Amino acid sequence: MKILVSGGTGYIGNHTVVELLNNNYDVVIIDNLCNYKSDVIDKIKKKEINVCIYESTIIENTFNGIEVIHDLELFKDISNVIIANRTSSDFDDCKDRVYTRDIFDRD
Repeated sequence: MKILVSGGTGYIGNHTVVELLNNNYDVVIIDNLCNYKSDVIDKIKKKEINVCIYESTIIENTFNGIEVIHDLELFKDISNVIIANRTSSDFDDCKDRVYTRDIFDRD
């Protein structure tokens, strides 16, 4: 199963990603990299996991040696589960697959 993790390179997201990988899930990370932790990417690379990052503001096609995808719709199409730090109207068309800590839609 592929799982998309929003904020996967931040503090909470990175622990979530590592646990998912340890349990043999395919993980896709979407992150604006504002709380980016380089050791997260290093942990994922050591597991020889194929990783791509969604980030609409990065012009380059790679970030720290990882493929950058500029199309959120592609991420949503390939993900069975989306874990997001907060709700977003970007996920309105797939709310049935979104899990978030933002249970009141106001974070």
